Amino acid sequence: MGETIKENNSPFYRLQRELADRIAKAHPGEKLPPEPELARQIGVARSTLREAMRSFEAQGLVLRRQGAGTFVMEHNGVFETGLEVLESLETIADRSGLQVSMGDLEIDEIDADENLVEIFHVKSSTRFLRISRVINAKGCPAAFLMDILPHGILLQEEIQEKFTG
Repeated sequence: MGETIKENNSPFYRLQRELADRIAKAHPGEKLPPEPELARQIGVARSTLREAMRSFEAQGLVLRRQGAGTFVMEHNGVFETGLEVLESLETIADRSGLQVSMGDLEIDEIDADENLVEIFHVKSSTRFLRISRVINAKGCPAAFLMDILPHGILLQEEIQEKFTG
C-alpha cells in the first residue's frame, strides 16, 4: 500500500500525447508537417513517429497519403487509448476537446467472492462497494464503468455527493 501511480514518461508515450494534442487542436483537413520535420519538432526518431502515426491512422484521427502528406480527419467525438496508458476518461476527453458528464450512477454493497478475496487478500466476509456508472459525451452514453472497492475506503454519501470517477 501507499504506492502512487506515476505518469508514464516514456518517449513513445510522450510522443503520443504530443501528437494527440496537435491533432485535437488542428482543424479537419489540416495538413500536418512532413514526417522529418515533425519528428525534429517533437524530438523523436522518424521511425518512432511513423509507428505512432500508424496508431492515430488506425483510430481514424489522421489520413496518411504517400506523396501528399498526413491530414487531420474530422473529429468524431470518439476517444481511445491503449492499455499501456493509464488515464481517466475525463483526461482523454479533455485532450480531445470533448465534454463528458456523469450519467446514471448505481452503488451497492456486495460480498467478497473468491476472486476478490484473492485479489485484495481479504477474508471472505469482507464487504465491498460496487460502483457502476455511465459516462455521457455530448449527452449520449459513451462508456460504462464499474469499480469494486473494499468497504470503508469511500463512504456511499461521499460517492453520491461528489464522485466523478
